[in-house]
Amino acid sequence: MGSLLINTLYSSRHVHIAMSWPS
Repeated sequence: MGSLLINTLYSSRHVHIAMSWPS
């Protein structure tokens, strides 16, 4: 369960950075 939570947080952060950073 802990791994899933970390994975979700990491994925969310990655998406946030991808959207924030200009492509």
